[in-house]
Amino acid sequence: MITEEKGSDVNLATYLLLDAFDDAFDTAVIVSDDSDLLEPIKIIKERFKKKFGVIRIRTNRASVFRDFADFIHDANRLRYYSHNQFPPSLKSSRGRPITKPSAW
Repeated sequence: MITEEKGSDVNLATYLLLDAFDDAFDTAVIVSDDSDLLEPIKIIKERFKKKFGVIRIRTNRASVFRDFADFIHDANRLRYYSHNQFPPSLKSSRGRPITKPSAW
């Protein structure tokens, strides 16, 4: 597995906070165990009273979110996730078609 930083943690934190502020979700789920997200997650839990879950990529260590997450799942449970995907195609709320890449 190759992991590299691309600013995605900052982008994710920004949009999680904006969505919490807009009351756009009840429960947020991230696929990460990046400690850079800990402070935004604390704010989302404490200030906005939102639920939060984690799907961990690296399962060989304790999750940095263990004291804050409402649930934690391991990404290596691929069979579970493969049976719980969206259909191959669907439409957005604006009627735009969304198609799952064939490689998935």
